[in-house]
Amino acid sequence: MAVGLCISHRIADMHTISSFMSTWAMACGGSIHKAIHPCVDLSSIFPPRDLPKPEPPVRLMIGAKYVTKRFVFDRQSIAKLKAIAKKGGFDSKREPSRVELVKALVSIALLDVAKLKNARSKPFRISHMSVLEVKKLGLPVLVSLMRDVITTSLAKLVNVIDEENLGEMVMYLVREFQEELRKGEANVLLFTSWCRFPLHRADLGWGEPEFVSSLCSPFDSVTLMDHKEGDDDGGIVAQVSLTEGDMDLFCKQHDILQYASYKYKA
Repeated sequence: MAVGLCISHRIADMHTISSFMSTWAMACGGSIHKAIHPCVDLSSIFPPRDLPKPEPPVRLMIGAKYVTKRFVFDRQSIAKLKAIAKKGGFDSKREPSRVELVKALVSIALLDVAKLKNARSKPFRISHMSVLEVKKLGLPVLVSLMRDVITTSLAKLVNVIDEENLGEMVMYLVREFQEELRKGEANVLLFTSWCRFPLHRADLGWGEPEFVSSLCSPFDSVTLMDHKEGDDDGGIVAQVSLTEGDMDLFCKQHDILQYASYKYKA
């Protein structure tokens, strides 16, 4: 039995969807009284404003055939990647997270794919909460860059005065990202993380799900999620959506073959 959920991103993000699934599971188990009842009066938090309409976050390649494969990085692979990052000079009081490590490794493989395809070298921008430009490859370098950019972005939230100020900051980042897309001068890698969302524990009455996935994206993207057999600090599944040709090249990358436990179509 399969249960599917389809909802507009204008209404819900993954945090909202995860909360909905958890509440649904509570209702099925007879404990709806324990559920969190969120405020749905969004206009009280973000009053209506005349804001520019955001464009799609990526260019859709009309007519291109996309495929999605899942690459599993188990606990042992994460430990090896962490050791490589630390040995390579990753300097931080907090160890690199499994999301940062897998995101950096997948990025390196995708950058290599782009190099094989393009005769002319182009800069790369990785988007996940914020945008960073990649000038030098290497796991320790990429992990450090990601940590620095995300830390800087989160630090800006401290200066947010009210909901209007927050809205302006978000729209500025969106416009900055869209401008990079319009220029077409850089390869853009789009990531999102579903890690630590309890999707594998949403028991609707038949037991916990054996498989959790999203549909194939009609654009280049990578979704990270917890591996069912692991805990919150265990393995990670990287669900990668690429065109058929790019996926063939991606699957041949040494770093992916070395650390991904197995791969299969979603």
